[in-house]
Amino acid sequence: GGSMTYEERLASIRGEDGKDGKDGKDGHSPVIVIGDNGNWFIDGVDTGVSARGSGEAVDQNPQGLEFFLTDDNTYFVAQGSSTLLSHIEIPSTYNGRKVVGIMDHGFEQSKLKSVVIPEGVASIGDSAFYCCFSLASVKIPSSVTSIGEFAFSGCAISEITIPARLTVIADHAFSDCPSLTSVKILDGVATIGPRAFYNCQKLTSIEIPSSVTSISDDAFRSCSSLTSVEIPDGVTAIGSNAFYGCSSLTSVEIPDSVTSIGESAFGLNDSLDGTHENGAVYIGCDENPFLYLLKAESSSITSVNINPRCKFIGSGAFVGCRSLASIQIPDGVTSVGSYAFSGCSALASIVIPDGATSIGGGAFYDCSSLASAEIPGSVTSIGYDAFSGCSALASIVIPDGVASIGGGAFSNCYSLASIVIPSSVTSIGNYPFSNCYSLKHIFYKGSSSDWSAVGVGGGFPTEKLCFYSEEKPFQTGNYWRYVDGVPTVWENA
Repeated sequence: GGSMTYEERLASIRGEDGKDGKDGKDGHSPVIVIGDNGNWFIDGVDTGVSARGSGEAVDQNPQGLEFFLTDDNTYFVAQGSSTLLSHIEIPSTYNGRKVVGIMDHGFEQSKLKSVVIPEGVASIGDSAFYCCFSLASVKIPSSVTSIGEFAFSGCAISEITIPARLTVIADHAFSDCPSLTSVKILDGVATIGPRAFYNCQKLTSIEIPSSVTSISDDAFRSCSSLTSVEIPDGVTAIGSNAFYGCSSLTSVEIPDSVTSIGESAFGLNDSLDGTHENGAVYIGCDENPFLYLLKAESSSITSVNINPRCKFIGSGAFVGCRSLASIQIPDGVTSVGSYAFSGCSALASIVIPDGATSIGGGAFYDCSSLASAEIPGSVTSIGYDAFSGCSALASIVIPDGVASIGGGAFSNCYSLASIVIPSSVTSIGNYPFSNCYSLKHIFYKGSSSDWSAVGVGGGFPTEKLCFYSEEKPFQTGNYWRYVDGVPTVWENA
């Protein structure tokens, strides 16, 4: 009932003499009060009309804060006219109702040096204290269950404790805090969001509790003072560039529970060291020190036996190992990182083990002697430029199960004459076969209608595409079948 004004509502029930009274007596004067929910009540009936205007800013308090009434009769707060104050204490109640949240952009770019957030506040909005360059002192109460994106990005805080009721630390929540030296995350937090602590260049210590299961992309990227990190048991995913550019990092513990590690998660970390064995350096945990192959001991190695307990070959692990002629990748490896073998110009053959699911971007970039590459059926994605510049590769079979082939994946493969692409492929990036001067046939294992459902980028040589047909086709066009296991074009009758 918000359509009538208070005056209209009053007039409608005043009525005329004798018409609305009981027993023919005169109409009574209605009793009008403001109810607990802030609405006008007339004779005990909720009119639905807010006495203060719902969602409007209401009376200012001494600090000049602005309060916004929510639908459930609690308040959210913003800076109002307090923009020049250096210290603010947010009250826990206002007008007899609880203060439960800080508005999105509530104190953005204010001159605050310190703020007291009371127990009872559950929500700190997006960019709530964004670019409060002087804000050095803030304590997040244990009642907080959500902190928005960029909430404290760019603040001057030196330490922070993240409360246990918060399950996700949002994107950029504490990024670019130049004075932040220590972070304590209480047990209860499950996800450290993308760029949550990005570019906190003074951060030296971080306590990650066992409740955390995922560390997102760029979460601690460019935290150049971080010296050691213990990732607790229970974490299953570490995102791309999560610790990229943490140039002071000397030791990392990664638990055996981790099932996925993104591209360059530990990239540009020259100080990082771990367990050395047979020409390779690994990081992991006490139970499995060989979990993640970080790098070659030196770029002059000629052969490597990778430890059988290794699960991940890191981004750039063997980049530029020009003398590396042979390598055995053990069965437990699930991913080959981006540029892992880039520039290994002596490597003649590679067998990726069954169980591996992804081949990173540029993984075998410029492996100019690579004449044979076996990809198992477990692989679902082949990254951009993965085999670019493999100028000795004459043919390759992409197995059933691969869904995506990155842009430029086989570019500059000057000897590549034929390739088999499975019908499981759903996307192919731009120019996957550019400068493949020898390429005669692209053998696609599906029909032309299957092909029309594939998302294909620019620069695809459609004229070399052949569709699969077990029987000799009636229609003209390029078709193929297997003859003694060899892809063979049907000659047009």
